[in-house]
Amino acid sequence: MNIPMVDLKEQYHRLKNEIDSGLLQALEATQFILGPNLLAF
Repeated sequence: MNIPMVDLKEQYHRLKNEIDSGLLQALEATQFILGPNLLAF
C-alpha cells in the first residue's frame, strides 16, 4: 500500500503571492516576535 506524499512545491506555488507578500511585510516591519503578522498567521 502506497501513501502519496504531500507536494509542497505545488502547494507553495498555489499560495506563492500570499506567502511572499506576508514574508515581505514581516521583513519590512522588522517585527518578528509577537507582531501583527504573527497574530494574523
